[in-house]
Amino acid sequence: MAALTTACTESALTATESAFTGTWDLVEVNGAPLPFVISSNSLDGSRRLLIAGQIVPHTRGRVYDVRQTAWQRVNGQRFDFATDTTTSPYSATPSELLVRRYALLTSSDWVDSGTVNGSQLLLRSRYIDQQFGPFWNVRLTYTRRP
Repeated sequence: MAALTTACTESALTATESAFTGTWDLVEVNGAPLPFVISSNSLDGSRRLLIAGQIVPHTRGRVYDVRQTAWQRVNGQRFDFATDTTTSPYSATPSELLVRRYALLTSSDWVDSGTVNGSQLLLRSRYIDQQFGPFWNVRLTYTRRP
């Protein structure tokens, strides 16, 4: 009975307030501003570019990770625009962010980690795009929209 009384009188855990709120716009990849070249292996010299990205936290511990890409010809003309949105679970503290990523095989799942400092989010990500390039372990810098 004492254990039951103790359990009932303990204060409930409270959620940690997080600085990870709002919409975050991607501004740099590995310290370089966008657009970022993901692939330049096209026969005609075209390059696949990462041209924009956003991270938006949503309800129930989910985050939307939006990446916009395009192909660019040698003459600078962009074509074949695409937007890819990934929904992943996340957890956050006042200064840290953890985003769970899923692979085809669960044994290959991973976690991207980041730090929030005011209006800047630095996310250390395992991949930029699994289909293109060898861009592993990248640093993605985001700024919070006002």
